Amino acid sequence: MGSPFQLVNLASCNLGPIFPRWLQTQMHIEQLDISQAQISGLIPNWFGERFFNMQYLNLSHNHIRGKIEAQIAANSSHNLSHKGKFYSEVVPNSYYNEATDLSFNLFEGPIPAFISTYLQVFLSSNRFSTANHLLRGNSSKNTRFMDLSNNSLSGELPDCWIGFAKLVVIDLSDNHFYGNIPKSLGSLRNIQSIHLGGNNFSGEIPSSLINCTQLQVFDASDNCWLSGTIPSWIGDNIRKLLVLGLHSNKFHGNIPLSMCNLDEVRVLDLSQNVLSGRIPTCISNLSAMATQPNSNATITHDYLYYLIISYCLDSTYRRCLPPPGPEYREEVYNDSTSVMWKRQMSKYGSILGLLRSIDLSSYKLTGEIPSEIMSLIGLVSLNLSRNLFSGDIPPTIGQLKAIDALDLSRNHLSGTIPSQLAQIDRLSVLDLSYNDLSGEIPHGTQLQTRDASDYAGNPKLCGAPLNNTCPIHGRQINEHGDDEQSVITEGFYIALAFGFVVGFWGVCFSLIFKKSWRYAYFKLLSDVYDELYVFVAIKVAKFKKRRSQV
Repeated sequence: MGSPFQLVNLASCNLGPIFPRWLQTQMHIEQLDISQAQISGLIPNWFGERFFNMQYLNLSHNHIRGKIEAQIAANSSHNLSHKGKFYSEVVPNSYYNEATDLSFNLFEGPIPAFISTYLQVFLSSNRFSTANHLLRGNSSKNTRFMDLSNNSLSGELPDCWIGFAKLVVIDLSDNHFYGNIPKSLGSLRNIQSIHLGGNNFSGEIPSSLINCTQLQVFDASDNCWLSGTIPSWIGDNIRKLLVLGLHSNKFHGNIPLSMCNLDEVRVLDLSQNVLSGRIPTCISNLSAMATQPNSNATITHDYLYYLIISYCLDSTYRRCLPPPGPEYREEVYNDSTSVMWKRQMSKYGSILGLLRSIDLSSYKLTGEIPSEIMSLIGLVSLNLSRNLFSGDIPPTIGQLKAIDALDLSRNHLSGTIPSQLAQIDRLSVLDLSYNDLSGEIPHGTQLQTRDASDYAGNPKLCGAPLNNTCPIHGRQINEHGDDEQSVITEGFYIALAFGFVVGFWGVCFSLIFKKSWRYAYFKLLSDVYDELYVFVAIKVAKFKKRRSQV
């Protein structure tokens, strides 16, 4: 029989493919980390009966499948209550059951009740179907981190979040939740990150969230049925946002001026809604986008992971010495969110803090593109496509030296492409198609080496990479190298005919009405005729004479 209170850390060791059976002999493991151990197959029943009540458990990034059976959950809950009763004399209750990480496996069925006893819960990327016990908070709830993303959870969210007073991160994205967003989420005064995207929520964003003043990440994207106007209290009361994602919903109305107060925002995605009006010129107040990213590549939230080490002299739990004190390690939770980048939706975590992105595409936004956007020199992605923008592309666009993806397609932009655009050497994605741009595409490898489709739908544009080259000295060379008079327009022929008529009748009328000019003109013709006649007669006589001598 194994010794009690063991700490087993075998992360990234190759323990698979079957679940390691030697763990069955370890009776009192308190902390176990066998993440990324290439384990697959069903989780054995004996594991749940013995080890699902431990203080720290990490099985993440394996291929473990199956349900955590109801009887196992019941046994674990019994063991937990017994354990809590015994150890209440040894260590504070807040030290128990720090974290469980079962993410990136194939677990299915309901999330068992005992999971709700952990302070940090990471269950993302599984196949769990219900989370009733976990989502029903109570006054003693101490959960700080809850990541249930990318599962098969469904139903309406219970409106009882007032019990989760210590919650810092809640991620319910990419599930099948529906109904209204619970108003009680506004009671989470310590919440820093809320992820609700990829579900079927409907209705408006509850005004109670005005109380979540510590919020840094709010993502309710891709719900399709969220509606109403974008609340003005976003920016007025909640000003610490780093990420705001509301794309692919049914929000309407104007972009509120309060958005300009988000001076720390890095990712602003309001795309694919039915917003209208103009972009506020105060958008230049988004000062975090006006600076180059610093070395903080991630957006993190800190938490403490406690290590409780007690000393027991036997396996009956009757001769145990209290621990000298908790040892703890400071850990961080790296936040992540989905962002449209280079024409595809991707999830970013490790470099989320480096992104500087504005996506206002697929609205009914009108007017000119405000030149104030060009002061946001830290932008790496700007998408204003599929709107009703008109006027010229701001010539100061060359200030966006860090821009990597620029999409201005499917608007009503006119004028020429600014030459400064060719000076941006980091530009990897550019789309100016389906506007009314004209003139020659500026020279430079950044613009000439692109696909012609990036300029399609602009019939007045010319130059590489398009087939229609620009006019040179009144002529244009077609794609086969032949001369074309395509630059000689109808106006040219009209001007030519008009000049001929004016010149011809100008001379004729002068001769008709001016008698002295008429006599002089005909005398000139007579003299020229006589001289030509004499000149020709002499040449002919000389030619005949030479010929007779031969």
